[in-house]
Amino acid sequence: MEENEYVRTDLGEIAIVTSVAKETLQDIMGNLERIGINEEIGFCNTEPYVRGNIIKHSKNIIDLIKLGDIVFTDDFNGYGFIHIYSTEMLEALKEDVKMEVKIKSILTKEQYEANCYKLEE
Repeated sequence: MEENEYVRTDLGEIAIVTSVAKETLQDIMGNLERIGINEEIGFCNTEPYVRGNIIKHSKNIIDLIKLGDIVFTDDFNGYGFIHIYSTEMLEALKEDVKMEVKIKSILTKEQYEANCYKLEE
C-alpha cells in the first residue's frame, strides 16, 4: 500500500491513502499481546485503518468497484449512474473508463445497505 492509492475497507468505504507508516502495534495501541509485530497502517482521509480492515488497494479506483456498487459518471452510455449488477456490466464500465469516461463518485453496496430505509412488506 502506498500514498495516493485507493483502498476499500471491509465496511465498504472507499478512501485515498494520504500516508503510510510502519509502526509496532505497541506504539499505536499500547500494551497488546502481539507486542513487536509490525503492521502497516494507512491513514485514509485522516482516519487510521489497520491493514486488516483494508480488503483491496489499487492505484486505479476502477479496480475497487464490485458487484452491487452504484457508480456515478459524467456519461456511461447516456446515463449519469450505473448499478453494477453483473460482471458483464463491470467489464463494460472498465472499458468505458479506459476511453475517458470519468467516475464522479461511488456508493458501495455496503454503504447503501447501511443507510437505506426499508419498508416492511
